[in-house]
Amino acid sequence: MLTAVATTVISFLPVFTMKGAEGKLFSPLAYTKTFALIGAILVTLTLIPPLARWFIAGRVRSRLSGWGLRGAVALAGLVAPLVLTWFPFWLGVLLVAVAGSNLLGDRIPDVWRKRMLYAFNMVFALVIVLILARTWAPLGLDVRVHNIIFVVSTVGGLLLVLMAFMHFNPRILAGLLRAKTLFLALSSLIVVWGLVSWLSVGQVFGWLPGWAKNNP
Repeated sequence: MLTAVATTVISFLPVFTMKGAEGKLFSPLAYTKTFALIGAILVTLTLIPPLARWFIAGRVRSRLSGWGLRGAVALAGLVAPLVLTWFPFWLGVLLVAVAGSNLLGDRIPDVWRKRMLYAFNMVFALVIVLILARTWAPLGLDVRVHNIIFVVSTVGGLLLVLMAFMHFNPRILAGLLRAKTLFLALSSLIVVWGLVSWLSVGQVFGWLPGWAKNNP
């Protein structure tokens, strides 16, 4: 995540060097996106993991604080749909269900606890897909079903690739460690290729003896 955000922020650096009308036009957008991305990655890396563990899957040391915290989540799920017009009813039901499962976690058998965890994950994934299909609308506003299919295919495909990588990662790592020289050579070749695409062949290899003579 940090690498993805960093590459996006770096791609805006040339915009900051623009002058004249172009700089006045694009610099505010570049600054806004840069600060928004930096703020998002800071929140994602520092606040979201502990809050998610605390509210959803965490084990609070004090039993009283645990009941109070999860009871507050359940109360918010009950009250929010009645008070806030933009808060959907089904989201309140989900909050109550999550809080209830955490409150009764010690009394629920491990098998059913795992099943409930998978069920909650699937439900939340479906909710996110529906929200993305509605707000993002990659294929247009009038093709809701096609948007849902597209988002499901995109998100599901990415998750399947990630799960496959996690499954085969030990074998891949073992194979790369057995062929360290070849792997480092290919990685170096990619870096050199990128430099050549950026600076041209002459600037990258101009220091070699005889290069200027053979390539005037």
